Amino acid sequence: MKSKIPLAAVLVLALYLRIQGTSFGLPHLYYWDEPTVVNRAVRFGSGDLNPHFFAYPTLYMYVLALVSGLTFVAGKVAGLYHGAMDFAVGYFTDPSAVYQSARVATALVGTAGVLLTYHAGKRFFGPAVGLLGALFLSVSVLHSTHSHVAITDVPHGVFVVAALLPLHAVLTRGGRRDYVLAGLLIGLGVATKYLAGLHLAGLVLAHLLRHRAARTSPFGDLPSLLLGGAALLGGFFVGAPYCFLDFGKFRADLTEQAALSAGGDGWSAPYFLLRVLPGDLGLPMLLLAGVGLVLAVRERKAAHGLFLSFPALYFLFVTRYPKAFARYMIPEDPFLALLAAYALVQLSGRLQSLVPSRQRVGRLALAMLVGAALLPPLITNLRWNRLILQTDPRTDALAWARRTLPADAVVAIQPLFERTFFNVPLTTDRSLAYIDQILPAGRFGAAKERIFTTLRAEGPVFREADYRPEPAELERQKVECVFTSSLNGPVAPDFMAYLKSRCPEPQVFTPSAQAEALPWRSEVLPVEPPTITAWCLTSDPAPHHSGLQ
Repeated sequence: MKSKIPLAAVLVLALYLRIQGTSFGLPHLYYWDEPTVVNRAVRFGSGDLNPHFFAYPTLYMYVLALVSGLTFVAGKVAGLYHGAMDFAVGYFTDPSAVYQSARVATALVGTAGVLLTYHAGKRFFGPAVGLLGALFLSVSVLHSTHSHVAITDVPHGVFVVAALLPLHAVLTRGGRRDYVLAGLLIGLGVATKYLAGLHLAGLVLAHLLRHRAARTSPFGDLPSLLLGGAALLGGFFVGAPYCFLDFGKFRADLTEQAALSAGGDGWSAPYFLLRVLPGDLGLPMLLLAGVGLVLAVRERKAAHGLFLSFPALYFLFVTRYPKAFARYMIPEDPFLALLAAYALVQLSGRLQSLVPSRQRVGRLALAMLVGAALLPPLITNLRWNRLILQTDPRTDALAWARRTLPADAVVAIQPLFERTFFNVPLTTDRSLAYIDQILPAGRFGAAKERIFTTLRAEGPVFREADYRPEPAELERQKVECVFTSSLNGPVAPDFMAYLKSRCPEPQVFTPSAQAEALPWRSEVLPVEPPTITAWCLTSDPAPHHSGLQ
């Protein structure tokens, strides 16, 4: 029982860091990719399980559809919903319940990834490395902060780690059940995010290494390998059936996504190695992971080669092109955490063998190294969790607009790639038109009326003009207030001069001072509160809805 207490403590820490602050921003949505996943999960409730979108596969969307269904059932039991129509209206007017439950599910999945990392480390390197690696992963900034949002990256990493366990069994035991389980988990990983398919190389490698050690022909046991491949396809089909059933659309979306990722010249390895991973793990842990990598390669063990096959292939694949996002390193985090743990355990053992009479000194040195590795990412996590629990500047700007601007004011909202997640979430005629467009007529007619009535009751529906950084265009569209965001790119100097000439004292909504204490924040954190500036182009706008705070 006592042996399980340290692991339980690690899991409690992991869950605490991942679940605290999952309500950030709600009912407004401030993370770019989250609605891409959750909207489709909710839409599955209509009965159409085809996502008609294959940039991401569907397994985690199906999981979140189940979570959404459970949320509906719980709300109905509690009297919040009388039927599916109430749930639909609530989703468009205040999606907090759906997003909160989806984020909690992702936090639990992320914590399960920490547990699986312990078991993988125990299998490949021993229990001490497993426990220490799980501890290191629990404080990984990328892994922890992205467990707050309902996207596919953390679940993808979980399947990658889970597949290590049967792959090790293929290497050491080679039963057909091991092949099937390894293939199935890899297939489910592919159904979560396509690059989990790189683990197929690990399955082949485990097969070859086992026969090499036994000095037998790998072709004699070829049916087992083929069975593992079939299980991979089966897992992929179960988790993402419409990649097969709607193959034309799947191929077109995948080709388009590959073209977007490949845009530009060069490669992104320096970006990940010099900017992302130091902010993710902290320099001490990252250096230890480098030492662990060298030690693992030098020992030339078959198990170490198998362990390193996926992270090496994955890193080579995602760094081929310059266009990259920090979250791409999430599947690497468990491997780096275990390599850092392996380095510490090896260094501790060598230190104690050199000075056997000074075991206390060795233990103290080990504890100091563990603390040095843990503190930087742990502090970043705690500061970020505290920051996102505070009111976001976008929410402050929304409250100001509702109580200050006239109900019929014409506004322009600076976008990024035609999306405004990084700017003020105003209700406008354009946002209502979008809802009207995505909800078909017929049985949703009554729902539309209720949605529009509810949204209008919350505050004014502003008239939204096209955001064009040209004075003549603003004047032609009779824009009265322009909202710019620090995350949407710099405003051109000549346009900034025009805004200042029309509004010398704009309303500025800034993040908490705690945001400035977050190191590397723009590289690894999923949500970074922006500075929002409201430029009123008319003097002294008439107060409106002054009761709203």
